[in-house]
Parts: sequence; structure tokens; C-alpha cells
Amino acid sequence: MELYQKEISIDSHNHGLLKLKLAQKPYNCGGCKEPEYDLQACYQCLKCDFHLHKECVPSPYPFYLGLIRCDLTFQPNPRGNIIACDACGKHMRGSFYQGLSHGKPRYLHPCCAKLPFKRIDNGGVVLDLKEKTSSICLICGNQGHYRDFKSWAYVPCSGGANYCYHV
Repeated sequence: MELYQKEISIDSHNHGLLKLKLAQKPYNCGGCKEPEYDLQACYQCLKCDFHLHKECVPSPYPFYLGLIRCDLTFQPNPRGNIIACDACGKHMRGSFYQGLSHGKPRYLHPCCAKLPFKRIDNGGVVLDLKEKTSSICLICGNQGHYRDFKSWAYVPCSGGANYCYHV
């Protein structure tokens, strides 16, 4: 069970406290700048239309992501650089996490950096988050990880299944 503060204050928004509550409509996150359509709890300004994913709250502390064996630090924005997320392949528009794994720079959207390592699909099959797979995605039909298409995927824990779901 994850616990989040009910109210926070961040330097990039000057209207005071942001309150954690259910989103009433789709929004663009004020941190990562990504659109959000799921009406889940997020931090909201009561004075304007500012919303912030729980995962996008700035953190001064690095955290370790075992999947890629990397310490990640929070970065407020890509500073004009075109950077793609290692997990979903989409470009960074706002805040992100950055690290170095085996000499290779790593970049992740805050929501991608905090993906669960296990999920259960609609059929009750337990899925593991993997950085690479050769399986075919049941949603988009692309192979898991090849040439210009790079995306982490959830794959069945039990071997033998040849499908995945991209993040």
C-alpha cells in the first residue's frame, strides 16, 4: 500500500498547497507535461487548473530501480533536449528521472519509473515487467523490442507464452 501526503507544496507552482484528490476530468500533468485520462488521485491546485501526478512530485533523493540496475535522480525538465523515455519510447516534455546503468544513460518518465514490477491481466495471468522481449504485443501487434521500436513490456511469468503488453 502506497502512502502519499494529503497536501504538498512545490517550487514550480506558486499558489500554495496542492491537495491530493480524485481528478474530475482529464488533464495535462504540470510535472511531466503528459496528458492523463484516467481519473485517479492526483495533486491539484484549488486556485487554478494545475494537476500533478503523484509520481511527478519532485524528489531531492535518488532511488534505485532494480529492473535496470540504476540509481535515478529527478530532473525538472529536458532543457530543450530531445530525450526518449527508455520504458515507453515517448519523448520527454517535462520532468523525468535520469541515471546511468552500465555506462549507458537512462531516462524515464516519472510514471514509467514507478511502474509495478508485476501485474495481472484480464485472464488472471501474472505478468512481469521486462526491459526486452521478443514477444508480440496483443494490443499494438509490434514485436517487443527491435530496431526503432523500443518499449518495456509485461510478459507472462510462466514460460511458453509468446505475447506481451507494451507499457
